[in-house]
Amino acid sequence: MDNLEEVTLQCRQDGAKLPQFISLVEEWKNRWKVGNDGIYRGHADFNWVIMARVVRDPSAGCKNTRGDDPLSIESQLLCEKRRDKKVTQIESKLLEEFLRCLDQFATAELRARCRGETSKKQWLRRALAQHYEVPTRLIDFTRDPRVALFFAVEGAARQRETLNGKIVAQDSAVWCVDAPERRLVWEVWHDGNKWLSPAQLANLGPDAPIADFVDIAFEMEELDRRIERQQALFMYEPGRKKANWRLHVRLCRKTRIAGGRGGRETRTCRIRILEQDRADLREELETERINREWLSPSIGDSLEACAEKITRYIYEQGDVTWASE
Repeated sequence: MDNLEEVTLQCRQDGAKLPQFISLVEEWKNRWKVGNDGIYRGHADFNWVIMARVVRDPSAGCKNTRGDDPLSIESQLLCEKRRDKKVTQIESKLLEEFLRCLDQFATAELRARCRGETSKKQWLRRALAQHYEVPTRLIDFTRDPRVALFFAVEGAARQRETLNGKIVAQDSAVWCVDAPERRLVWEVWHDGNKWLSPAQLANLGPDAPIADFVDIAFEMEELDRRIERQQALFMYEPGRKKANWRLHVRLCRKTRIAGGRGGRETRTCRIRILEQDRADLREELETERINREWLSPSIGDSLEACAEKITRYIYEQGDVTWASE
């Protein structure tokens, strides 16, 4: 795992577990002088890698094929992805159909803020689609480690099948990333004259200066209550990357912050949440009103159903010819 810090939440059984989790986060922040620059992401399966959902192969399943140790599973998951050309086609089709969903079911105010072909509008639609669980190259993070913890422990534990066929319940994880640079979600890359649209950025090809993306978190204006309540922001996984450039690997290898922070040292941290502690942590989060109902209020049944439908047909089945009626 290169320079990745890994710690396990070893909960004392005689006290509340959530404060112990927060203490681990604070220790990481203090150790690397992160301050308010930390961003967090919860994974229901400890083994999952940081990869944009649209890049992943949805047919991959949860069966170990290279080995049952963490490094073998990580190597396998990094390879369980679609080809970049296919990813671009799928994301483009998803966003085309999501715009139709907005036209049919969104409020007039929301349509007005996202309709149009300016660079800003295109990025806004991407970010909004991501929050409606339509896969894009954006990766969800939060400013609040408790929110990340909720998404890590929500529901039943994920299971993986080992090489010998045994089904094993998995621990979960919270990723802590030091990302001191903040940009608005449409400020992904500047060519010296203007902020590029998604298509213009893709056309830069594999020579685009993408290394800085490991230090950048993209913020979005609060278009709906979900974004506000989840304290949401994003990292971005660019397409047409240089060979073997993976955001996950770069974050695991990260040792320094460049630029205005004086080149200080840092590390990415992954906190293991034991399967046995999930239920207790969910209960404690509930007392702080951190639950699905609060974090993901309904944004319209019809719009949510439309987003779910296009995700099923275009992303899961890979059908870029499908069109909504």
